[in-house]
Amino acid sequence: MRLAVHSTPGRVLLTVTDNGRGMDRETLAHLGEPFYRADKARSRAEGGAGLGLSLCFAIARRHGALLEFESKPGHGTRATVTFTTSQ
Repeated sequence: MRLAVHSTPGRVLLTVTDNGRGMDRETLAHLGEPFYRADKARSRAEGGAGLGLSLCFAIARRHGALLEFESKPGHGTRATVTFTTSQ
């Protein structure tokens, strides 16, 4: 896993990149939905309620930030939070 911070005038990008198994387009399209689970075989008893990423999206919005994900099966995932700064 790699964590990076990049600053440009008016913006700060925080990026977390892993080289895990990645996600397909269908999964990426639903990441911010409350109670969404990519793995339908997982039950609540095995951990989680499917609210984590929807809360992350909401927190980012409350801070005026944008949370985005890029991923490809077999190639890992990149999560980027873009904060707008005043100059």
